[in-house]
Amino acid sequence: MKKWLITIAVSFLTIFAASGYWLYNDVTGSVPQVEGAKQLVYDETTVTSITERERYHGEKAFDVFYGYDDNGEEQIVWVKESEDEDKDTQIVQRREADGWSKAEVQEHVESELAVQELKDIRLGMIQTTPVYEVIYIDDQGRFSYYYLRFSDGQYIRQYHIRNT
Repeated sequence: MKKWLITIAVSFLTIFAASGYWLYNDVTGSVPQVEGAKQLVYDETTVTSITERERYHGEKAFDVFYGYDDNGEEQIVWVKESEDEDKDTQIVQRREADGWSKAEVQEHVESELAVQELKDIRLGMIQTTPVYEVIYIDDQGRFSYYYLRFSDGQYIRQYHIRNT
C-alpha cells in the first residue's frame, strides 16, 4: 500500500510540474519564440537595441519590444508571429514620441474613470491598431479592462468582470 501511495504522489508531482512548465511557457512565450521575435525586430525595423519586452494577450498574442534606433530615438515594436507559415508576420513600429506615454494614460484614466486600484497599463494590439490596455478595479469592485488608442488616447472599448 505504501508503494502505491508513493507512486501516486510522484505521478501527481510530475504532472503538476509539467503543467506548470507548459503554462509558464504559454503565458510568457518560450525562449525560442522570444528570441525569434527579437531577431525579427532587429532584421525588419530600425531598432538597434532592445531595452524591454512585454507580452500582450488579446485576441492575438503580441510581443511588445521597447528600444532605440541609430539616432537614439525611443521606438516601440509590436510583433505577432503568424501561426500559418504561409502568412507574413505582423510587425508594427512606432516612435514612442508619436503616442501617449504610460504616465499620460494613467493620468487620463484616474481623472476620467472610477479607479479604486490600478493594476497594470500595457501596450497591445487590437486588429491593426496599437492600443493601451488598462487593467483596474473600479468603485464597484469589478475587474475592468479599458482600451485607448496609442496614438491619441481615443477610447476604443471597455469590459467589466464582476468580482464574486
